[in-house]
Order: sequence, then C-alpha cells, then structure tokens
Amino acid sequence: MRTVSSFMAAVLMMGVFALTAVAQQAPGGDPGPAVQQGAEKQMTPEQFTALKSRILKMIDARKAKLDEEKTCVEAAKTPGELKKCRPHHPMRSADKNRRGPVQQPPMEQQK
Repeated sequence: MRTVSSFMAAVLMMGVFALTAVAQQAPGGDPGPAVQQGAEKQMTPEQFTALKSRILKMIDARKAKLDEEKTCVEAAKTPGELKKCRPHHPMRSADKNRRGPVQQPPMEQQK
C-alpha cells in the first residue's frame, strides 16, 4: 500500500513539472525570454575578433607541437628513440593492443 502511494505521488509530481514547463513557453511554442537568455551570449565584433585570434593561436601551437613530434617519430630508428619522441604516451606491446576474444587454455581431457 505504501509503495503504491509513493508511486502515485511521484507520477503526480512529474505531471506538475511537465505542466509547469509547458506553461513557461510562449503561446507560439517558442521558449520565453528566460530560456532564450542563456542560449547565446551576445559579443561585440571586437570581442569576437579577439576570441577568434586566441583560438587560432592555440591551434597553431598544437599544430607546431604535432609537427615536431611527427618529425621526431619519422627520424626514430630504435624503440628508445621513439619513446623519447612521445614521453607522455607509453608504448604498448602488440599483445596489449589486441582486442580479440580472450583465448582460454585447452581443457584437460577427462578420463
């Protein structure tokens, strides 16, 4: 009996929340100004240009780092040299990279 009343209370509350959400919308189905306010912050053309410039600088820095790493990897002749090119990326053995099913050892024949 207690679980049924808890369930009914939960359903009733969900209905109230749904009606509240519908009531907050403008008559045309468009969200009201409170919802639109946080959707996109307006910025001045100067702010946009500064943001765009900052993002492009970060992309150029990442690109330069990747180009250096690529040159190092291409020049590497031993696993040790390769490891020096990517110190934050540990090399894995071929067995660890396999994604196939795990093979179980054969079962001993029963006598």
